Amino acid sequence: MSEKFYTLIAFACVNVVCSSFIVFTYLAWKVGRKSPGDIVFALGISQLSTSIYWMMSSPDVNSPSNPEKSLNESSYCKWVDFTQNLGFLGQFIYNFAYCFTMRQEITNVLKTNAKFKMFLHSFCLVFTLCISLILFAFQPEIQKGASKTVVDSCINTIILERNYLPLALYVFEFVYIISALYTIWYFYQNLPNDDTFRTNKKSSLIRYVMYIISTIVLSLLIMLSTFIQTSEHPSYKPANLDIVMLISTCSFYTLGSGILCYQRVKNPALLRKIVNMVHKAFYPQPKKEVEIVDVDTQFIEVQKFIRMFQIRSVLAGIIQYFNNIEEYLDDSQLEENVDGSETDAERTSQLIIQARATYNNDITLNAHLIRETLSEDQIAIARTLDKYKLSNQALNKEFNFYVKETQHTKGKNPKMFALAPKYFYYLFKFDNLDIDAYDSFSLEKNAELIENMINVDGGKSGEFFFFSYDNKWILKTITDRELNSFRQRMPEYFHHMSEYRKSLINKIYGIFSYDMNYLSSSCGIIYHMVLMRNISQVPRPFIKRTFDMKGSEVAREALKGKPKDIDLSKITLKDVDFDNLEKWIKIEQQQSDFVKLQLIKDAEFFKNTYLLDYSLLIMKIDWGEYQGKVDKLIDIPQNAFPSQEEPNIYYHIAIIDYLQEWNLSKMAEKASKQLLAMNPNLNVSAQTPEIYAYRFINNLVNKIFR
Repeated sequence: MSEKFYTLIAFACVNVVCSSFIVFTYLAWKVGRKSPGDIVFALGISQLSTSIYWMMSSPDVNSPSNPEKSLNESSYCKWVDFTQNLGFLGQFIYNFAYCFTMRQEITNVLKTNAKFKMFLHSFCLVFTLCISLILFAFQPEIQKGASKTVVDSCINTIILERNYLPLALYVFEFVYIISALYTIWYFYQNLPNDDTFRTNKKSSLIRYVMYIISTIVLSLLIMLSTFIQTSEHPSYKPANLDIVMLISTCSFYTLGSGILCYQRVKNPALLRKIVNMVHKAFYPQPKKEVEIVDVDTQFIEVQKFIRMFQIRSVLAGIIQYFNNIEEYLDDSQLEENVDGSETDAERTSQLIIQARATYNNDITLNAHLIRETLSEDQIAIARTLDKYKLSNQALNKEFNFYVKETQHTKGKNPKMFALAPKYFYYLFKFDNLDIDAYDSFSLEKNAELIENMINVDGGKSGEFFFFSYDNKWILKTITDRELNSFRQRMPEYFHHMSEYRKSLINKIYGIFSYDMNYLSSSCGIIYHMVLMRNISQVPRPFIKRTFDMKGSEVAREALKGKPKDIDLSKITLKDVDFDNLEKWIKIEQQQSDFVKLQLIKDAEFFKNTYLLDYSLLIMKIDWGEYQGKVDKLIDIPQNAFPSQEEPNIYYHIAIIDYLQEWNLSKMAEKASKQLLAMNPNLNVSAQTPEIYAYRFINNLVNKIFR
């Protein structure tokens, strides 16, 4: 046996043990599954596969070349090639995923994406499988132009026998090193330069980029040493940089399992877990476990710190905005003069002022139930809106300012952009709302909520919600696409809201963008948020049931498979659940007529503006119990209607999540769900705006309001 054999078998065995340890810790230790633990697990699986392959192939490396006995063209070898290509390519792509995940975990601490992990792993697996299949399909042609193999039997032909493949590896190696260095720089730059955080900054950086730094160094060292060895070894003459790159790249990723394993072993919480498992295996008697801090949570603590920092900045910005908006409007916005003929989009307040006392005897629409006589102040506001019109200039105007420092930091203060402040301000006044921003968004009064919110990852769609301590307001993140969707429809939105003051659409009272550029001089992170009223206006314990309904019965049952004694106040129920539990809304008939007609008007508005995917949110709230817990009398919101059968119970009704437009994504969603069900007529949630509105009105509104 040669030195080459012993070296290869030793490295292969060590890597099998290390990779197995990585896989074991992921499966046996739940804490170790936290990000980036899932990426480490995928790397461990890939490295385990390649390590087993090299360990089994090490005797072949020691064998002399004999072209007449080559097994590389056998079916067995082709399948061996295919499975090992999966392992090699899996390591390649998941190392990129490791860098990308590190960046995303820092960037999206406030604006989360619940489907990010699923998408990332799906992409990595599909990419790896597709490339492996392509190489497998073209293997005969590749072998024809390949140089003679160094060994006789099943050494991976796709990896060792290419003359052109190393060019791709050159590019890959270079791109990986650049992306890895960028990840390190980005991670370091985006940690707040705060005095209280300074001690953790360096340790966090070192721990979570150790693997990336080590693999870069290993890559360069292995490349150099392999080049020296192949230059002197007679079987490799003349020295070929292609072979050097192939061997160094494979060695680089194979040795990576040892680094990942070391990263896991450094965690004392994991070591304690292993010691306890071994102790239980050999000594059945119970042993008192010692609690040890989990160092893997250090990165999570970094995220929590940044999230808390950003939430505090957002609340400080809201307070600053409402403290300065009136002065800003007096000085600038109200000086606008818009000339030109009046268009439909510019008729925002005309319908409010016209014929409020007559109602035109419209029996069909019962307009008197929807529109109401305005106060003098509201008419004045309506005339002001009419005077300054809904011009594109005013709608696209922004109120920009820097948020004052909320903590001791040497970075720049975040910048805030308030979209169309004039019209949102008038919408406040038009609805008789008087927000006390200093109280509702007080950092001190919301301190406990902020502490709780830093542990929240967002809803199903990844939105981040913040409920003010007094339960009056909600701040919710929206995507760039949703922001653009709303901006395109702002004239129609203000038109509809001013015409129907009691619209059951959960109104937006402000759109804010935050550029978190205090994190670094060149890495600004921008979040978009909407300010809305809290539909419930009460703490969570007083909400007895919550229904989110769309008018569809496909996958719209939350209680399916749940135990019968489940607490209904802790889950969001859906259409089928409402039909089983409530049947219909039991409120006074005149109020039922009003709600029904207003919902129809709101649905028609969404249809005309090509919006869909909105939901009817209905909450059953015990106001009697809540009033008994507070010292002062609380005004019940206008969207709350008393039940005729249950004393003190009110139905809170509103339309939510209405910023989704009909696009290719929704078309694909509809087609895929119908295809999977093998039913082209399946009434799935995703439909065209016309069908969605028709279904919303007929299958939901007309059904539950009698």
